[in-house]
Amino acid sequence: MLRYGDEWRLHRKLFHQALRPESDLRYREVYFTGAQRLLVNILEAPADFDAHLKDFVASNVMAVAYGYEVGMRDDPIVRTVRELVDLLTKALSPERTAALAAFPFLQHFPDWFPGAGFKRQAAYSRQLAAQVLNEPFNLTKKDIASGNAPPSIVADCLSQIDETVDYDTQEFAIKAVAATAFIAGYETSSSLLHSFILAMLLYPEVQTKAQAEIDRVIGTEKLPSFDDRLSLPYIDAVLHELLRWSPVTPLGKASVWPVYLDTKLLFFQEFHMQQATDDVCNGYYIPKGALVIINVWAMSRNKIKFDDMEDFKPERFMTEDGKLVNDPATTSDPIFGLGRRICPGRFAAEAFLWMAIVSILSMFRITKAKDAYGKEIPVERKFTYRHLCVSDPAVQNLLSF
Repeated sequence: MLRYGDEWRLHRKLFHQALRPESDLRYREVYFTGAQRLLVNILEAPADFDAHLKDFVASNVMAVAYGYEVGMRDDPIVRTVRELVDLLTKALSPERTAALAAFPFLQHFPDWFPGAGFKRQAAYSRQLAAQVLNEPFNLTKKDIASGNAPPSIVADCLSQIDETVDYDTQEFAIKAVAATAFIAGYETSSSLLHSFILAMLLYPEVQTKAQAEIDRVIGTEKLPSFDDRLSLPYIDAVLHELLRWSPVTPLGKASVWPVYLDTKLLFFQEFHMQQATDDVCNGYYIPKGALVIINVWAMSRNKIKFDDMEDFKPERFMTEDGKLVNDPATTSDPIFGLGRRICPGRFAAEAFLWMAIVSILSMFRITKAKDAYGKEIPVERKFTYRHLCVSDPAVQNLLSF
C-alpha cells in the first residue's frame, strides 16, 4: 500500500531478492515436513481440520519469513498475528469508515466517549502491530548471531544490507517486508485450503480423478513430493481451478496500484500509482486521483474464457491429451495481482498450497459428515466475508506502524 517512491522500491527489492522463483527450492523440505504434520493432525482429530489448516499455513509462512519453527498449537507469535488480522478485518468495518467520512469530527472525540471505541481499537492495533513487527524479527537476529539461522526473508535480507545506505532505514524495511509476508499470506492461504475442502465435498468426481492420478503415478507406499509434481498435472489443474473458483480477494488488493480492466476484452494497462491527470482509456473517463482496482471476480467468471463458471472443473486447465495447459493467458492467476504490484510471495504460496492439496488427497477421502440417523449432512457453498478499509483513519494509523 506504499506510494511509489524510494521506500516502495526498497521494499520491492527486498521481496524480490528473498522470494525469487529459484529461492523456493530452499523451503521445499519445510513444506514437506509441514504437510506430514498436517496429515498426522487431521488423522488424530479430523473435526479440528480448520485449526490444522491454519497451523499448517502459519508454520510455512513463519518459516519463509523468519526461519521460525512454530512449535505448539497456540504459538504466541501466531496468536498475536491472528488477533491483529481479526481486528483489521472485523472491527474496522466499512460501516465505521462511512460514519467517519460523513462525520469526521468523531475522530476528535476522547477515547472514553460513547461511540469512540474505534480509537481504543486503533491504539491496541498499533500495539499488536509493533509486536508483530519486532518480536519474530529479533528472534531471527539472535539466531543469526549464534550461527543457527535457517534461510528466511529476514536472514537473506540482513546478509545483503547495503553499507552505503542508512542501516536503520534498511532494517525497518526488512521488518516491514517480513511482517507483510506473514500477515498477507496467513489469512489468504488458509481461506484457499478451506475452499479446497469445500470443493472436494461438492465435487467428489474431481476428488476421485485426482486420487486416481496420485495412485497411478506414486502408488500407495509413499507420500508425494515435489519431485513428482511434473507427473501430476491434474493436481496442478485442481490448484489453478481453486484459485479461479474461489478468489480470496474478489476485487483485488484495495491498495494504491490502479490497474485498468475492460471485462469484455480482458485488457490490462498499468497506470502510475494514482491518476495524476484526467484521462480516457478505451472510452472510459478516469478522473484525476481515481483509484482503479481489478475485478478478480469478474475475470474469474469471464464467459469468453470459462463455461459453467460456477462449477469446479480442473479440466479447464488441461489439454485433450491430459497435459497441463501451457498458456500464461489461461493459467495466470489474477488473484496474485498484476504489474509492479504483483504478489511477490506467489511462488511460495503456490508451492505449499500444492503440497497440502496433494498430501491430503494421497491420504484421505473427504466426505460429508453424517447425522445421528446416518444421513449425510448437506453442505452448501456459502462464504463469510471480511473487510479491510484503508480509508478508515484507524487503519491508516495502524498501517503506518
